[in-house]
Amino acid sequence: MKHKIHFRSLGEKGPLYILLYGYGGGPRHWQSVAEHLSKNNRVIIPHLSSLYMSKDPLFFTVQVELVLQFIEDHFQNEIIRLAGVSYGGLLAWAMSLQKPSIFERVHLINPMLPSALDHVQIPELKFMLRVPFNFQALSLVLSTPMGKQFLKKTSAILGNDPERDLLRMDDLKGRKLIFVAQMIHHFSWILKNEDWSWWKTKSLNEFQQRSPTELLVSEDDPLFSLQTYQNYSKEQKFDHIHTVKTGGHLLPLSAPQLVFENLNSEIAKQNPNRELDKKIA
Repeated sequence: MKHKIHFRSLGEKGPLYILLYGYGGGPRHWQSVAEHLSKNNRVIIPHLSSLYMSKDPLFFTVQVELVLQFIEDHFQNEIIRLAGVSYGGLLAWAMSLQKPSIFERVHLINPMLPSALDHVQIPELKFMLRVPFNFQALSLVLSTPMGKQFLKKTSAILGNDPERDLLRMDDLKGRKLIFVAQMIHHFSWILKNEDWSWWKTKSLNEFQQRSPTELLVSEDDPLFSLQTYQNYSKEQKFDHIHTVKTGGHLLPLSAPQLVFENLNSEIAKQNPNRELDKKIA
């Protein structure tokens, strides 16, 4: 019960969408997309904080199994369309490998990649996640001017409200600083302790059984380059890769209408090869 997953539900009828947000994110990242989708679909946004920030870090594989168990407990025998952004995209990718029969299709939106630390473009982030800091040392580093600059840069990419988050980083101390340090420490532990080679081998050996999967990626994503995403799509033999010129890492937050169009069943059926390369206003 300590990892019980609660969820938000929108919509009363139609196909079922399950939307996964990223590590350190929240349901707000999907709010606008979910409101669009819920007019003709049922939408579920699981609250994943109990997995992401459990007292003891959970292996990625364990998180995958817990989310799958949540789906089987609540939505058995449903035809599901699964979407995930950032770390939620990584979860969605793995879930579709573990239980391909329960997903009609899968959408990965600027997803984290397996062995993400080999591909991250931001040197400061790679350093913070790679170096084996203990929790106390990490808290100390984050309290320094260098640490606060790192937090500002990261929050501008992953935060809900960049302007407000920048102000909060200036005043980060006490329990708030401890919480942020704990979150980073957990995330680093997950990335460094998971057997990503096992997942890669599984994905390459079983891609024909995997649910139909497509990518939606931003050309200006600061975490991973477009070339990295293209290589990933080619390696994984995904069905389609769609690109947008701008939008940053959290496309459901910055371009909800565009993401809705990508997920919407009727649009997907009518235009399966459509390139979403319009510039976001």
